[in-house]
Amino acid sequence: MLPLCLLGGRLERALRWLFVASFFVAVGSFVGLSLLGYGIVTFEVTIIAINCIVLIVSGALLSVVFKRAGQQRGRNQRAAV
Repeated sequence: MLPLCLLGGRLERALRWLFVASFFVAVGSFVGLSLLGYGIVTFEVTIIAINCIVLIVSGALLSVVFKRAGQQRGRNQRAAV
């Protein structure tokens, strides 16, 4: 996760936003479902659905971030030789 923390590009900002937003959606769904009187099973299914979506999207975005970081590292190593 080092490139995600060090770089400040649009993809990295989108990933940070995605992870933070998914946390708040999870907490909000817990509070909302509790207030509406739904059981814990409904909350678990909701969280699994949220996490599936987040994992699919973040996996695609992280693959691009790490590919770019690897390409730049390769260029830096070649330039140093």
